[in-house]
Order: sequence, then structure tokens, then C-alpha cells
Amino acid sequence: MKKILSTLILLTSLISCAQTRNGTQTASNIDTVRIKKDLLRITKTQNSRNYKNIKTLNSIASYIKVELAKVCDTTAYQEYKAKNETYKNVLASIGTEHKERLIIGAHYDAYGDQEGADDNHGRCYYTRK
Repeated sequence: MKKILSTLILLTSLISCAQTRNGTQTASNIDTVRIKKDLLRITKTQNSRNYKNIKTLNSIASYIKVELAKVCDTTAYQEYKAKNETYKNVLASIGTEHKERLIIGAHYDAYGDQEGADDNHGRCYYTRK
């Protein structure tokens, strides 16, 4: 349950960060139906989202990138190698036309065979160029 809660917090922060893009975030416009849809899509995979299941990880990374692209200025993968395998981080930016912008990183893998993320370190970074 704790892991599912931490994943829900991550998704809420991603959507909240995206809604802040236009300064429009209020409690009334946070889409709880979408949060639940995203949560179920990310956590209810046939295979666990761990390092052993790269096809599953890539599928979830693609889903997150597509969803973030709907509300962000830019999205990209940051690929890295570990033990002869290539893994991906998903990065998105909001406000790229300004000196200040929001950078979103999505944590979507899990330790072992659990449904949730292995920590609750979903982050929204605010940076200046």
C-alpha cells in the first residue's frame, strides 16, 4: 500500500507541476480520474517494472513521455547503460521560452516484483537558464 501511495504522490506531482505551467493549479482542476488512469497504467503491468524487464520499462517510459508531451514544452529520454543494458529516464520541461523553467523527471521502475515505485522521490525542479 505504501508503494502505491508513493506512486500516486509522484503522479499527482507530475500533473500538478504541469498544471502550474499556466499558473492554473487549483484543487478544483486536479484531474483525479486522470491520476487514477495513469496510476493503473503504470502499476498494473503484466511483468514487474524492474531492471529484468526492459520491455516493460520501455513501455511505461513511452507512456509517461507521451502523457507529459501533452502538457510540456519538451520531452526527452536520457539513456544510460548499466550491466550492458540500456535504460531510460524521462525528462520534460515547461517554460523553455523563459529564463526560468520547470523540469520534471519521472521515476517509474520498482525494486523486486512490487507494483509501486521503490521510493517517493518524484521531483519537480525549478531552474533558471
